[in-house]
Amino acid sequence: MFSKATEYALRATIFIAQKSSIDNKLVIETIAEAIDSPKSFTAKIMQSLTKNNCVISSMRGPNGGFYITESAKKLQVRAVLKAMGESGMLDKCVLGPSNNAQD
Repeated sequence: MFSKATEYALRATIFIAQKSSIDNKLVIETIAEAIDSPKSFTAKIMQSLTKNNCVISSMRGPNGGFYITESAKKLQVRAVLKAMGESGMLDKCVLGPSNNAQD
């Protein structure tokens, strides 16, 4: 149903929501290992999730890393799908090609 990148994005978002905070940021290696994804692929996914800090927030520097804010924890799954360019997936019917089919 979803692309591999979106599957990893969902896994990463859940992991970051469970394990991070503003005081406890996660580095890319930790996230990649936890979601069983190659580091470079995970980095590309994180770029999409952190764009405009809409889902995941990040901070650069020696104490930097990825975290999720309390308000972002309340976002719907659709926010992750939108960040990954797959928000239209929720509008598709898995049982057939069209909702307008007539018997």
